[in-house]
Amino acid sequence: MKIVKTMCARDCPDACWLDVTVDDNDTIIKVEASKENPFTNGITCPRAAGDPQRTTSMDRVLYPYIRKQSPETGYNKVEWNQALDLVEENLKETIEKHGRESVLLLDYAGNTGYLTIGYSKRLWNALGATMTDYTICSASGHAGIGLHYGLTYGQSPMDLEKKKNIVFWGFNAKTSSPHQWALATRARRVNDAKIIVVDPRESESAELANLWICPKPGSDVALAYGLAHYLISHDMVDLDFIEKYTTGYKEYRAEALKWTPERVQQVTGVSWEGIEALGEMLHESPTVFMIGLGLNK
Repeated sequence: MKIVKTMCARDCPDACWLDVTVDDNDTIIKVEASKENPFTNGITCPRAAGDPQRTTSMDRVLYPYIRKQSPETGYNKVEWNQALDLVEENLKETIEKHGRESVLLLDYAGNTGYLTIGYSKRLWNALGATMTDYTICSASGHAGIGLHYGLTYGQSPMDLEKKKNIVFWGFNAKTSSPHQWALATRARRVNDAKIIVVDPRESESAELANLWICPKPGSDVALAYGLAHYLISHDMVDLDFIEKYTTGYKEYRAEALKWTPERVQQVTGVSWEGIEALGEMLHESPTVFMIGLGLNK
């Protein structure tokens, strides 16, 4: 037996450090999260921990399959070289007949995390294929996140421990982001931070939050405008920062002030008292917003 130190390559930005126990045949026996990385900190998800069962499962697909020609149904198992040759032939034929841009790359999850996501894109870029921004529907979400966070997607996760308010908006961090949740709960324990969850569902995170705001599904924008209305009308905005680092504030301010307490309550189902409470918390203490896909979609 030996322990191999490696990292998880799944579709996840956390890239967990892992201690993998293998036998003399390099069969995976056990997967544990490393404690040497302060972010991983001994925590990994069930997917990584379940790799010993996944890699030896009788249901695991080990060979490519090609659909049978009509009128037959089903698939034929083939060797890898045969399948790769078929892909190559079809790509060449398509490019010769219709041009390089007629090939569209669609990829998303699976084993395409931060460590591996660039490999396939280098291939398709070299071919001159048409590529999407991650998925067909992701471009608008990425643009919105860029406008919110700026040139970077937020701050170092370790900085969560320095914040007084940690807002998880639109995702269940307790189950889908265990490392961020662990840092947030440590900040609450050590630094008396407050955890705020914005989620229509009473998720595991909502149950453990200091403040749970429960908007109607699809009303996140109205809730955000309501919060902006409160901060603007109470002179709780940093105009110098806004002038230096943002664009379109004049138009945004005008729209936010249209969202009166009555209108926001009607659209979101959230009491104005709840919005006031969150606004006061944001004004009084350093705050970080962690935005999930539930909002940017």
